[in-house]
Amino acid sequence: RELELLIFLHWLAMGTSYRAIANTFGIPRSTIHGVVYRYVNNFANQLSMLIQPPQTEAKLRTVTEGFARLCSSESFGAAAGVVDTCRITTSSGETSVLVQALCDSRGHFLDFSMGYPTSMDPADVFQASPLYEKASYPPQGYFLIAGEGYPCLVEPLTVMPPFRKPLQDEAEASFNAICNRSLTVLHDALAQITARWRLVFERRLSTVRQRTAKVVAICAMIHNLCVDENDVWFDPPDEVPLCIEPAGDFSWCVPGDEEMDDEEGLIARSNLAQAILTENASCQVQLEHDYCGPEDESSPEEADENVMEVKAEDDATEVQEAVEVYTVEQQPGETEDGVMDQDYL
Repeated sequence: RELELLIFLHWLAMGTSYRAIANTFGIPRSTIHGVVYRYVNNFANQLSMLIQPPQTEAKLRTVTEGFARLCSSESFGAAAGVVDTCRITTSSGETSVLVQALCDSRGHFLDFSMGYPTSMDPADVFQASPLYEKASYPPQGYFLIAGEGYPCLVEPLTVMPPFRKPLQDEAEASFNAICNRSLTVLHDALAQITARWRLVFERRLSTVRQRTAKVVAICAMIHNLCVDENDVWFDPPDEVPLCIEPAGDFSWCVPGDEEMDDEEGLIARSNLAQAILTENASCQVQLEHDYCGPEDESSPEEADENVMEVKAEDDATEVQEAVEVYTVEQQPGETEDGVMDQDYL
């Protein structure tokens, strides 16, 4: 079993042919083919063990607290994930695939689906996904941060995408800034997948065979294991990364963009944006308030030499040396015919 797992991981990492792997391990090519097919199917059947939403209140609270810290806003303490549809394109630029992913504030995937036609808009991908059809996550009272092009909804699940441009006020700008911070985590997670399994992505996206979705989902599952072990992958500086971008430009409003928006969702998003603006204003007031009295206009050199005169009860003048104060800053905590001659599944 250990040798079989090593063979599968070698194929996944190198994206090479069965013939090359057979030569490497000294095993018949037919055996390599059987091992790879069996492990792809076995791992695919176990995806829900590692790619799933929080199953307990404690785990859900961990996710929401993570977004509150990431966004530096208590108003986002009800955010239960960030979802977006991205287009992954090979380095040649000839082939691309759409992926919808939902992750937490660490880049740990909570939902992952792909295989959609590249002509679909994010809103269409979202409505065709199991995440929307099941509508079992997030629970009532929580919401998902979404990418541009997603509808603003309350039912069947609450989704909060950024405001469309042109922005109307500071509240909308503050809301969009926080959304972009969360979306960056998701895009970085997808970038890590394509970097860690770069070769198999190049081959699978180029062939677009029957089992492509399974292989990519397995890569996402192993990514979750790496996140849990704090194993972060970065692209080597001399390699051109695969292109990962949001599936469409929705930065400007076109007729019909708002057709899928829910009126209650729009109201909820506006209220959330105003709450963020209120938080920001409150923080600004605290920063501007002078809790220590008027600032001494004298220079530090003069302050060191200053003495304080204290009026005694008998009108005598006593002289005291100035007291030095230290401040400590708090640290931020296929059909299978002919498959033997192919390099793909």
